Amino acid sequence: MHVFDEAMRPLPAEVSYPGPYARIEASVPGASNATRTLTIFYRVRQGLVAGDDADELDWNVTGEEWDVPIGVAEAFVTVPRGVPGDLVRAVAHTGPSGGGGSDYTEERGDHFVAFRTTHPLGPRQGLAIVIGWPRGYVARPSSWQETRSPSCWCSGSAGRTGAPRRGGNRSSQSTSRLRGSSRPRRARS
Repeated sequence: MHVFDEAMRPLPAEVSYPGPYARIEASVPGASNATRTLTIFYRVRQGLVAGDDADELDWNVTGEEWDVPIGVAEAFVTVPRGVPGDLVRAVAHTGPSGGGGSDYTEERGDHFVAFRTTHPLGPRQGLAIVIGWPRGYVARPSSWQETRSPSCWCSGSAGRTGAPRRGGNRSSQSTSRLRGSSRPRRARS
């Protein structure tokens, strides 16, 4: 995990795991009572959910544990090569946990889907996305890996601030909501 300031200079940061979430604390020089933009690069293992007919990334991009507002949140998901664009399904939600807000834009390219909030997120609000494609475009895990976490597996890097720690099983949370690796997202606060 790496945290960078507005000029992409690395910042000292610590990660802890208080319960099912990763907590990132970054030291931002001169940020007392100030607004700063941070870029956070991170990786989540076991980020894809293997459904019966689709592979899916269910990503709580920002988490909802922030005590401060987020001016803009962005997520960029690279779709596996070979997946036709019309077979990629995506949806996002903004606002408080469980909310169905739709204050976001979606942009699609040849091999990516990008999301960006259109309004600031208040404290304890976030951006969550679900993106999926038919099975068969990403290699399945070995049988040993599947016995460790039968429905959740990793494909390269993915990210989510509110993600379960390594080894977490997310199978019950997303397989019915929607019939990559991802690049970092920026949260401005």
